[in-house]
Amino acid sequence: MNNIEFCQKIKISDIPWDRIVGCYERATDFPNLYSKLNSKNNHEREVALKKIILNIEHQSSLFPFTSYSLIFLFRTLQTLILESENTQFINDVLDIILKISNIVKLNIENSGIKKHKIENLSELLCDEYLWEKFESDEQDEINWEENILTEGYYFSLSFNIIDIIKFNYSFIKNISMSYDSGKEIIKLIDTFEERNYT
Repeated sequence: MNNIEFCQKIKISDIPWDRIVGCYERATDFPNLYSKLNSKNNHEREVALKKIILNIEHQSSLFPFTSYSLIFLFRTLQTLILESENTQFINDVLDIILKISNIVKLNIENSGIKKHKIENLSELLCDEYLWEKFESDEQDEINWEENILTEGYYFSLSFNIIDIIKFNYSFIKNISMSYDSGKEIIKLIDTFEERNYT
């Protein structure tokens, strides 16, 4: 399945969140957080977004969690725009998407790797890139120390994240006149095209 089909068709229940990691922990709770992102309760939304942001990036490092959560952040954003809901919250979501976009750009420009190996988001979900089922906190600490994911994996992750962002180009373009972060995201997507990153 190519990345366009993946972004169109993937359901939250299709992702093995309990075997994907973010900055601080497994992404097991993401379906619950995603549900809260789409609630009508602004406080619930804000708390859920903060928890998601904690695991999306750290000191310009991205994680397996980043790509898949990004797909669903875009879906939340589309719902919020359609419902004309909470301009500040929309800005907050756009800000984290912009931050990820900037990190991806820098990661690719600063890497000495010439070609990404993992072609699509489906491949990133292969067993070899996922953690084993949860056994204990102690085992997870060992998993962190051993870190099976290579520099090549993270380089490929950046390219696949670009595809997610580009998939949402028309949507971001449509709202960019109303949101400054949207304008900046569009500029970055155009940069991706000019540099032929994909």
